[in-house]
Amino acid sequence: MNSNSAAPDRGRLRAAWTLVLLAVCGAELSFTAVAVPVTWVLLPLLLVMYGAGVLLIREAVVRVGGGWPSLVLLGVHVVFSVLLPIMLIGLIFPDHRAGPFLRRGGLIAFGILAVLGVVGLRFTIAATPRPRLPRTNTMDRSIPDRHRGTHRDRTTVRWSGSVEWGPEHQLWMAGGILVSHTAFMAPAAPVSVVAGAITIVLEIVLLMLLARRVRRHAQQAAV
Repeated sequence: MNSNSAAPDRGRLRAAWTLVLLAVCGAELSFTAVAVPVTWVLLPLLLVMYGAGVLLIREAVVRVGGGWPSLVLLGVHVVFSVLLPIMLIGLIFPDHRAGPFLRRGGLIAFGILAVLGVVGLRFTIAATPRPRLPRTNTMDRSIPDRHRGTHRDRTTVRWSGSVEWGPEHQLWMAGGILVSHTAFMAPAAPVSVVAGAITIVLEIVLLMLLARRVRRHAQQAAV
């Protein structure tokens, strides 16, 4: 393999491993782990279950030419473990957004890892205490399910259809969802308030760094 082909391969592998980590962060480390710190003990299993699973979903959708609707159909716990990580990975690695990250051997290897992760968690998750979720606001409970999120969904659709909607808008939409996801768990217990605050600060710092990267890439593309 020459140096010209090795560089894109390394880029795809970095994108694949970054997606594995983002999937776990979005699904567990920025949510359940805030209220239940022992979740970190399960990190190796979460990496191979969530991470490998989301990577397989993304690879399957890319290979068949599907889009976001296909991701929703294939994914479970789709927003935080599937949609947000894949959206963010497209912003971090824009040159690899449309193509597969893995070759056939890598696809098989991650498939085996995903199965092992599911089996491992099946026998260990019962020993992990479940988080005590903060109570839902009374006003929110009074709103029928069919009306919840309607305004937010319509606003998102209106924004995404704007000619000014771009990668940086996608980033801050994803970031807002991620931060609010973490903030929801923070009141669960006193230790969760501290863990949640630290997690939110880290999220905001990383989002700001990614925003600089996105702007820089946009400027280079415009030249």
